[in-house]
Amino acid sequence: MLFVAGAGIGLTYPHLSVAAMSSTRDPQEGGRAAAAIATMTSLSIAFGTAVAGILVNLGGGSMLDSARYVLFGLAIICAIGALTAHAANRGMRTDPVDRVPLRQGS
Repeated sequence: MLFVAGAGIGLTYPHLSVAAMSSTRDPQEGGRAAAAIATMTSLSIAFGTAVAGILVNLGGGSMLDSARYVLFGLAIICAIGALTAHAANRGMRTDPVDRVPLRQGS
């Protein structure tokens, strides 16, 4: 499963990077997007590693408890992130003709 997940991330990352950099016609904004991608990747790796380390230490000497804390702790963090993303996107709709995100009520 780790191989499949890693392969999926590795295959989609370049496409997401290109989409972020080409989301604007301004070359300066494209450069800022490229810098933001690298910065956010480094930040997310550091944050994930720190959280995983804290969760492993909560398990104490028991490897099974440490694994449970990491599994369920990261699952809770992912669920919170998914709910937050859903709540943020709830107020957005996409116009099917232009594919331009519009705020509801406009």
